[in-house]
This record gives sequence, structure tokens and C-alpha cells, in this order.
Amino acid sequence: MRKEDLMMKFRKNQNKENQ
Repeated sequence: MRKEDLMMKFRKNQNKENQ
């Protein structure tokens, strides 16, 4: 997995938690 993929996954998870 590439760094960009990890970052995207991480950001998606953050958005879920914030909502």
C-alpha cells in the first residue's frame, strides 16, 4: 500500500468520527 492510500483511508476514518 502506498502512503497516499493510507492517508486517504485515515482521512476517511477521521471524517466518519467527526460527523
